[in-house]
Amino acid sequence: MFAGCFRFLRGTTALVVLCVFALTCVLGCKDQGPADNVLSDDSVDSAEVPLFTPGSTEKPEPPFDLPEPPHPSETLGEADLSTMNSALLAVSAQAAVADKKYDIGAQLQHWSVINGESPDGMYNLACYYSLAGQVDAAIYFLQKAAAEEGVDSDWAGEDFDLTLVRADSRWQKIHNYLKQYNRYWETCDLSETVLILPTGYDGKEAIPVVIGLHGMGSRPSHFIFDDYQEFADELHVAFLGVSGSVPKGPTSFVWAENVTRDDARIDACLKEVEGQLVPAKGKLVLIGFSQVGKMAGEIAAFKPEKYAGGIIMSPGGFSESRIGQLSPGAAHFRQGFVATCNAGERPGNVRNTREYADQLKRLEAHVKHISYPGLDTHSLPPDYWEKLPEWITFILDPLEIGL
Repeated sequence: MFAGCFRFLRGTTALVVLCVFALTCVLGCKDQGPADNVLSDDSVDSAEVPLFTPGSTEKPEPPFDLPEPPHPSETLGEADLSTMNSALLAVSAQAAVADKKYDIGAQLQHWSVINGESPDGMYNLACYYSLAGQVDAAIYFLQKAAAEEGVDSDWAGEDFDLTLVRADSRWQKIHNYLKQYNRYWETCDLSETVLILPTGYDGKEAIPVVIGLHGMGSRPSHFIFDDYQEFADELHVAFLGVSGSVPKGPTSFVWAENVTRDDARIDACLKEVEGQLVPAKGKLVLIGFSQVGKMAGEIAAFKPEKYAGGIIMSPGGFSESRIGQLSPGAAHFRQGFVATCNAGERPGNVRNTREYADQLKRLEAHVKHISYPGLDTHSLPPDYWEKLPEWITFILDPLEIGL
């Protein structure tokens, strides 16, 4: 629900990690879709703004020519926001919004966007301005986000943070514009790949590969980044960040929630890194949260000879589980899965986690089902960094590690 919410950091920035874990999807911005399998059916007056023709090379024109909002104050207390790290500002903005300090959240996010090196965070800025009651500023950055980073029009149509924008008389034209830009970006050849290899790896030995599937509307570099290097070295595995199969913009991708299509996107990414990496046969591990927590489980279950299993965190999404269609096989018995969820999350996430764990057990895979009592946020497990090596080791050899 917020752009880049997977950009969690470690070490001296442990507080940043805690904030991101605790706040993920509380605010209603970009990275996660609905927990329950319901897709909205918003009507759009296509006569107002003609629909964009797929395949066209021309970018859609924004329906409203609004002046750029003035920069907010660069000072907050004793802090000079103009000199601060963009990622830290973004997390601070999330914390402020979670505390219902919407004006401060918008101020912090505004400077995060200004200080950033790439077009990232404008959708969240639109959300925060909407929450702060500054609808013109929200619309300005929503239009800008569609053109420069990408906006999932379906999610914008139901994102709680944009309630005031959707109540505005301009919304239908704006929503149609977002849909037009989705069509435009989907015709473009956009992708992103992140690869982290064990130190000293020569690219010839076959090694396991842990594949990170980023959150909805996000990008691989928000999920797989330098902090995984120590795990790559410790476990002698590669980490691969794969962009979703449906581009929504240069820095925004989603997953089709189609096993064949999404698995093909993973294959294309593995093809891209040939020469740098030799994946060990049957030793691919999928990691996903929310929408792609669901897909990590489904892709691995449908392709048990290829995937050793997956880490399924708070699964959600727009479609029903298909694992129930499968019958147990010998390859499933060699698989390992970790299914986690905070006990107080939305009922859909809790139910989905339990059902995925039960369905995978029915396939005779080895499953760890972990619920975190006392936590009610839609967030990554609080012990993710501590448990990750253990979970990966279990998935790669569940018969040896056991439950």
